[in-house]
Amino acid sequence: MAKINISLVGRQPYPVFAQILDNPPQQVVLVCSDESQPQGERIKRALKKKCPSIAAVTQPLGTVDHRAVLTDIRAMADVHCRPGNEVTVNLVGGTKLWSLWFHQAFAGRARCVVIDQNNVVLDVDTLESHRFDSSVITLDDVMGLAGVRISSKTPLSSYSPEDVALIPKIEQMRRINPRAFLQLTLNAPDSQSALMRSGGCLLRFDKSEGVARVEMANHRQSFTKSFVLQAPHVAELLLNHGWFELKVALLLKRWPQARHVWLGLEVMPEKGGATLNEFDVIIETTASKWVFVECKTQVYTPTDVDKFSEVARRYGGMGCKVIFVTDVPMKASAAEKCRQARIPNYDMQAIAASPAATAAFFGELDKYMSRINL
Repeated sequence: MAKINISLVGRQPYPVFAQILDNPPQQVVLVCSDESQPQGERIKRALKKKCPSIAAVTQPLGTVDHRAVLTDIRAMADVHCRPGNEVTVNLVGGTKLWSLWFHQAFAGRARCVVIDQNNVVLDVDTLESHRFDSSVITLDDVMGLAGVRISSKTPLSSYSPEDVALIPKIEQMRRINPRAFLQLTLNAPDSQSALMRSGGCLLRFDKSEGVARVEMANHRQSFTKSFVLQAPHVAELLLNHGWFELKVALLLKRWPQARHVWLGLEVMPEKGGATLNEFDVIIETTASKWVFVECKTQVYTPTDVDKFSEVARRYGGMGCKVIFVTDVPMKASAAEKCRQARIPNYDMQAIAASPAATAAFFGELDKYMSRINL
């Protein structure tokens, strides 16, 4: 007797991995085409880390000679559906024809299921369903299924009250001379200490001491105001809009569905190499879904929306959620890009206008989380 899972593997490995963990078997057969073989191998590696007792193999299946493919599927059913075996077939991956033919071959001999983006597992014959507790799947698991690994990430909890208190001070500095502030903070060297000048303004920081000294002159240089900022993450907050990312993360932490919040996540290839991509904020919800958040004070290049959408869904899977948050209302061209990509976009000016506006924002997120991505 054996408990066997047969899963059709397509471009999205997450639903295969999740359904296997929902009802862990002794054996897994990952049915792959030439194109989905890499995804099958990633699922095998992820299962080995998560459930070493599961014996997983990949099994190639053609996509061109339909008669030969159907013959192979029927033979697979005869091999595995023996008396005493408990067989589950996950139809969600692979081609539509594969799903149809596997159901024809295994119906009445195995339990045929699908799993949707809300982690609902449905028996396609009995229509019985239940929700998979996806809290067992970590962010490292998700990235591993995408063929990358997390090289660094910072939990929101690691930011101190002193860090948080810097946000209004940095915003005050920025208002004095927005252009100079941007030039001072956007392209600073990645070093322990640095000195930058622009438009009569000066920024000097020392990461080891957690201190930054800033002199901000208005654009006419008719007055100058000095600031001394001290906090554990002072450099990270001053540079590259880090202050705004923390501001967004703190807001989203108040969302009732937010379970864990991370900032500054970087991903690298599995076997080392340079950083491939970075994400500003990532949230794990109470329903164990992943929300990728892009934070920009404003979007000046609309193609940034396309890049964010493509990268987030490449690593997070089609079931992940993505949102864009700007400091002020997004420019029309970028907002249209978000609409085309089905990415909700919000601005902090509107969200923070009143408690009612913040509550409405959280309500919109709740609705968005329950929808299926197309």
